[in-house]
Amino acid sequence: MRRQVEVVIVAVVAALVGALVYHLVIWWPHSGGIPESVTVKAPPASSTINNDPLPLTFKVTGGGEADVTYTPGPDGTMVRTRVMTPWKVTVMAPRNIPARDVKMSVTTTSDRDDAKITCWIGIDVGSEFAGVAMSEDVAYGPHALANCL
Repeated sequence: MRRQVEVVIVAVVAALVGALVYHLVIWWPHSGGIPESVTVKAPPASSTINNDPLPLTFKVTGGGEADVTYTPGPDGTMVRTRVMTPWKVTVMAPRNIPARDVKMSVTTTSDRDDAKITCWIGIDVGSEFAGVAMSEDVAYGPHALANCL
């Protein structure tokens, strides 16, 4: 019985040493002895929309009236307006506009606790990116503010 236990222990140790040697032989030449690190780069904050003028759509949903501020408006200007929801406008974004300059804020005029307001900026029509959101937000409560940045 003792001999059988010794044989089992020797077999387990041999298997472990074999597995260790196998993994070292496979791993060592590919890594130079040190595991490789991976670097992931995020796009820079100064990304621009480089296409020809691009149709940007600004949408607001909720109930009742809302105060809307968005940019770029016509001719690249900032627009402030009061609208009835649902509301939508499409403008042609100027060529090479910095992505950080495309934004919208929406405030519901409702003072009800169950008020809800949403904003959406995206490419809604006229492009291979149709339906893609650049930004969206939702807010709840009296005079709720949603920001699409």
